[in-house]
Amino acid sequence: RKQQRDLPALENLRNGSQVLQYNVALTNRFAGLEEEEDLEGRWSAFKEVVDSVSLEVLGTRPRRMRQQHLSQPTKDLISQRAAVKRKSPDGGAEYSRLNKLVKKSARADDQKWAERLAADLEEASSHGHQREVWQRIKQLSG
Repeated sequence: RKQQRDLPALENLRNGSQVLQYNVALTNRFAGLEEEEDLEGRWSAFKEVVDSVSLEVLGTRPRRMRQQHLSQPTKDLISQRAAVKRKSPDGGAEYSRLNKLVKKSARADDQKWAERLAADLEEASSHGHQREVWQRIKQLSG
């Protein structure tokens, strides 16, 4: 998987006291920064200072929790598959059988989740809740 870096909580800049603290920290860092000769060096130094000050002063943005739509039987199948793989690393027929069952069950869970979301979308649309409709569309499209 791709390593995700921590992102600063930029929404904290709406707080007036943190804006002042952020500006002071940036000014202090830039005052102590030595001049770089080339443009790439200047850019990397600027970017590093802004990133580090943002994380220090504003903190990290909380990660969004992805909505789990796998059912408990699917999760049980996944753990069984992992146990079989740990037991016999060469695989075998049992692992292949469990893998097919996991994929089939996950597809069925995904279909149920999409249908549930579509029903919510239709209901919100019929009641005229456009904000909720667009939020659901965004959620469906990824």
